[in-house]
Amino acid sequence: MSITETVGGVQDPPALSARARTVALLCLLTASFMELMDATVVNVALRTMQSDLGLSAAALQWIAAGYPLAYASGLVLGARLGDRYGRRRLFVVGLAAFGAASLACGLAADPASLVAFRFLQGLAAALMVPQVLTCIQVLYPPAQRGTAMGMFTSVIGLAAVAGPLLGGVITAGDWWGMSWRPIFLINVPIAVLAILAARAFLPESKAQVPAPIVVRSAVLLGAGLASLMVPITVGPEHGWPAWGFGCMALGVGLLAEFGRRQWTSARRGVEPMVPPAVFATRSF
Repeated sequence: MSITETVGGVQDPPALSARARTVALLCLLTASFMELMDATVVNVALRTMQSDLGLSAAALQWIAAGYPLAYASGLVLGARLGDRYGRRRLFVVGLAAFGAASLACGLAADPASLVAFRFLQGLAAALMVPQVLTCIQVLYPPAQRGTAMGMFTSVIGLAAVAGPLLGGVITAGDWWGMSWRPIFLINVPIAVLAILAARAFLPESKAQVPAPIVVRSAVLLGAGLASLMVPITVGPEHGWPAWGFGCMALGVGLLAEFGRRQWTSARRGVEPMVPPAVFATRSF
């Protein structure tokens, strides 16, 4: 079943049974829980990882920071890909990539591999998570969305608390003699079940007039953030070399160019990646 939104918003929910709608919602909530939990679950396991893999201080920081950096860089692009090519499709692709990256993290044999796979895990989450809120709107009529969104908010809060707790329990328990590795491997069967549920119960939906795919802006944002993060992460370990300050200057320049593109796009009537108007909002 496929749904295309009207220009004014999301169409009426598809004709699904209450059971199918509940399973689809649980699938979306599970993915959201898994994504946020993985942002914090490694924090209490870092010292164990360090002794097991011989991680440097910089590698420890990249394992913790690489995931949210990749996630933030790809989030808007992931949402627009879902609008254009189908939210269920991107959700399933993101779930599969997240499960594969989690498996790779759990089997990583050296620091470089673990850091790289954490980045990939963050990019996979950026494909998966943006689809959740719109899929909830597709599943439920306006009168019922408040309850579903309340459940989503509760799951997000629970995941933020559960991440460090589960990380400590799993690492201290040394499940099957695998030390820290099950904190990643546990995602694999969950992702498989969520994929099966999504394919069976989650309706497909697309935007009738999708926003443009802003690859250049996404690259500028990711490169700018990375250029700032690299020297901050490795600088103290190497005595703050001159290249680090050059890298930070490059990052500032890239982010400035990113901002310029957003303002230019908005003035031309083209939907930007990040609407400049949000920066005029005091609460933002």
